[in-house]
Amino acid sequence: MNTQQPAIIRRLARTGTAAKLVREFIATNGPTIARRTFLLRVLAALFVFGVVIERHVGAWAGSSDSSGYMNDARLLDARDVHPVQRTIAGIPPEKLPFMGYIPLGFLPMNNGRMYPTYPMGLPIEILLGSRIFGWAAGPNIVAWMHAMACIVAMYFLCREFKLGQEMSLLGALFLGSSSLFLFASLQAMSDTPAALWAILAVLGCLKSERRASWAIFGGFCYGYGILVRPTNILMIVPILFLFPWNLKKAILFCIGATPGSVCVVIMNHLVYGKSVTTGYGDFTSLFGLRYVDASLRNYLSWIPVEMTPLIVLALGFPFVAANMRYWARVGVIIWFATFASFYATYYYTHETWWYLRFLLPAFPALIVGMLAVLASFAERSPSLKFAGYFLVICFLLRWNVVWTRKLYALESGSGEKVYAESCEFIKKSLPANAVILCMQESGAILYYTDHTIVRWDCIGETDFQEIVSACSKTGQQIYMVLFPFEEGAALKKFSGAKWISSGKVRFVDIWHLVGGNQVRS
Repeated sequence: MNTQQPAIIRRLARTGTAAKLVREFIATNGPTIARRTFLLRVLAALFVFGVVIERHVGAWAGSSDSSGYMNDARLLDARDVHPVQRTIAGIPPEKLPFMGYIPLGFLPMNNGRMYPTYPMGLPIEILLGSRIFGWAAGPNIVAWMHAMACIVAMYFLCREFKLGQEMSLLGALFLGSSSLFLFASLQAMSDTPAALWAILAVLGCLKSERRASWAIFGGFCYGYGILVRPTNILMIVPILFLFPWNLKKAILFCIGATPGSVCVVIMNHLVYGKSVTTGYGDFTSLFGLRYVDASLRNYLSWIPVEMTPLIVLALGFPFVAANMRYWARVGVIIWFATFASFYATYYYTHETWWYLRFLLPAFPALIVGMLAVLASFAERSPSLKFAGYFLVICFLLRWNVVWTRKLYALESGSGEKVYAESCEFIKKSLPANAVILCMQESGAILYYTDHTIVRWDCIGETDFQEIVSACSKTGQQIYMVLFPFEEGAALKKFSGAKWISSGKVRFVDIWHLVGGNQVRS
């Protein structure tokens, strides 16, 4: 039998029978093999993203945003959204300037308390995660889940726009490997959660075209997205075009949106005393047409960096994607245009690349537009489809890896850890009753310690002398915790005060006021 086998194989090959059997095998099993191969690629990509995010995530109470959300979660856990200001004996809040005792992320109230400025959607999620996994691991797990869910949701969003499996996987890669996405996802901030709820809202609306019950899901995600970030209310503009409106589906969408909307009203009333408001106070001065020109220049400079230069292909989207219904195409264009127009009038948008994180809830629309154009090219040149797809992936990953390193995007989480490390030093090395002058570290000190903080940037020379006098009577020592960018102004602000270094945690300096806590004459 073994001696005849080669001859049989040769005979099959000569007659073409072997080739026929191979073709029949591929025709019969090819779809199954392709599905399994694609699934393996998806799982491999998710595994890589999951590991990268897990290794670099740092949901610490750090700067204004991250400490604000973390402090809000603690306040919700304590059922006290108006914490008492920590004061120095003999100096009530009204004796200091408006923000004298107020850490970043809060504003003062008239009764010696303060209220949080950040919306409660993300703090609610952090609280739930911390109740399950503990306060040490919970915030990190919540941040990790948001990032991973955003990538998965992006894939399914592309599928709903009829972009096919391979293009949809490419869309998830475009979003997930972006340095801006990674920068925002590795901290306790609301940009990635806001993007996630925006994607899910659109996903629910698109799916409701085939099954009406999905309208409830779309409505819920839209309502909760507003609780996460109030400007997600802008999502109603593209939804007007993307949603397959009829009376039944409209009612179901409103039913879904009710829990989040009611929660927004309740939280606003409890925290701010008004049903329709935000915690930011009157910030209308931060908006204006005078900022548009600089913001547009920032868009043109950095969007091609964050989304790769291939994003310019999205300009061709209005002329392709014929298999999409007309109003869905309009909705995609309106989706990005709405957010880009709104934030172009915002003061901070033009300042640097990371402020484009405000546009993350609209970046999926850009990606869909770009992929639709790529898909159109692939349909016109089927022979180059595989090679082109492979080249796009190689270019995408190479570009994003280079820029992620240049912008130190993966260090955004570990960078926030310095706040926790500084507070650990404060708890171990400083007296328990020490008064700490600070600004950048103020929200973290509130979260991690029980120390009284005074905002050095808000008080004047007279206020400082009163603080020194009061602390001398109570035996409290005065320290100042400073980041490099604030150190020069803070040390020079109070003339005649003698400060000596009391320690250093990475680049954060801790200074001690000496001389019996008195200002030298």
